[in-house]
Amino acid sequence: WGRGESGALGHSSDKNEHQPRPLEWEPPSPQAPLKVACGLYHSAVQCGEHVWIWGRGSGGRLGQGDEEWAFSPQLLETLSEATEGNGGLASVSLGGLHSAALTAAG
Repeated sequence: WGRGESGALGHSSDKNEHQPRPLEWEPPSPQAPLKVACGLYHSAVQCGEHVWIWGRGSGGRLGQGDEEWAFSPQLLETLSEATEGNGGLASVSLGGLHSAALTAAG
């Protein structure tokens, strides 16, 4: 909930939400722990070693290889490929205008 500018809330629009509302998204494994990361104009959910990201893509902050905006969760396949062989994905963090990931190997 909050300001929906740039699709940061993941509800397929840029409308503000004044109350919590579930995303129209299902994790691939209901047993896997979920972690949430929020930036200024983008958000992400980590489920095991996979990340879904959405919001303003300016500057490439969504990691999809372009600057397109995503108004609903999009699987970040390039991150899965980049962490392979490094112990897998440990965590994801989003800043105001950037994103970062940490592998289990550091």
